[in-house]
Parts: sequence; C-alpha cells; structure tokens
Amino acid sequence: MDELSQHRIIGVNNISLWTLTHSVTGHKVELKPSINTFVNDIKMASQWACDGIGIALLPISEVYQDLQEGNLVQLLTKWTGPRRELYAVWPSGRLLSAKAKCLRDFMQDYIDKDQVLQTKEMIFNKST
Repeated sequence: MDELSQHRIIGVNNISLWTLTHSVTGHKVELKPSINTFVNDIKMASQWACDGIGIALLPISEVYQDLQEGNLVQLLTKWTGPRRELYAVWPSGRLLSAKAKCLRDFMQDYIDKDQVLQTKEMIFNKST
C-alpha cells in the first residue's frame, strides 16, 4: 500500500476514501490517497487511467472492456474495493404489477449470474 504514494492518483468525487479488503485474509485497510487529478465522472477517470495519467480505484463494470482489450491492468490483485449498490425503485404504497415482478425477477437473476456485476471495485492502471 505504501507504494501508492509513489504514483499519480486519479480521484473520483464519490470514491474519496479507498476501503480495500484483502481477498484472502479479509483484512481491511482505509486509505485517503493524495489525489493528483480529481474528476467527478467515473468514465473520465477510467479514460485517464487508460491514457496513462495515473491509477484509479474503479468499478469493474466500468472498465471490463478495457481490461479485456488490454488497455488497463489491475494493480494490487489481492485487494478489492467496496461493493457497489444497485437499486430498482417503484412508487411506494403500490403493489408490484405482474410485469414489474417479472422485470424485478429478471434483473435479480441477471445480476446474480453476471460475473462482472459480482466483482468489487479494483485499482487499475494503463497496460504497459
């Protein structure tokens, strides 16, 4: 973790505190890295990481294609960031219609089966 201070860090406004969990031991570490470049958009942070401007803690769902294409590499491979929450919202006080229940069940099944959506945030850098 100390080596992070030797790199340019791309920060995103909704991920200012990096809470990392070791995937084997479960040990948690909270870091407040010194941000060199700050953005308010995850897609912009991932693009800048692809451009080699620095490293960023990003959701796998946002960078999966860049990883597959070799534009990014995962750093600190034994560490993961926090889980992202996903919500489906309906008006309160109403029972779900059959169509809405079908959509809800489909979404739950899709999310449960999609490996990318089951993965936590990770630290990425430009592929060398």
